[in-house]
Amino acid sequence: TNQLERLQIETGEIELIAVDGIWPRLSPDGERLAFVTVNPASLANALYVADANGENGMQLISEDRFQVIDVPMFSPDGQWIYFAAAEVRSASQTWWEWLMGIQVAAAHNIPSDWWRIPADGSEPERLTTINEVGLYGEFAENGRFIIFASVSGLYRMQADGSGITQLLQTTAAPSFSWVQK
Repeated sequence: TNQLERLQIETGEIELIAVDGIWPRLSPDGERLAFVTVNPASLANALYVADANGENGMQLISEDRFQVIDVPMFSPDGQWIYFAAAEVRSASQTWWEWLMGIQVAAAHNIPSDWWRIPADGSEPERLTTINEVGLYGEFAENGRFIIFASVSGLYRMQADGSGITQLLQTTAAPSFSWVQK
């Protein structure tokens, strides 16, 4: 099982932040934490926001809303949480599979799109319809653009999801950060 934990450097004490949590991201002011939980029985994902110490957690998106939720990140002003998600799709059976009792399963590497939700938890907003696999993103230092990687390349888009431009056509690394010169 996954756990999000915090290490107190001064004391060496480890504090539990969230059970079954993955993809932790701090808000720009360091006051809040966005993370995804994975239900160990169903593998369903939910999106949460909490104080940086894990207290006052609030579920923003329930387990039944998306098939997968990945890589949450706060907007530079902390008002939005952006994330990659795949909508729930049922695996379809042919009439022959249904007749024979064959179960159809969904595979990993589900194509996703970029979404955002106000950090206060109202309705999520779909930003893209790119259906890319392996999305990971960061805001560019100016906050106007999101740079994101997928299995097909490195891209730039405006914070509202418009103006998607492919920067590199290659399998991009699923993790990167902006560095000041």
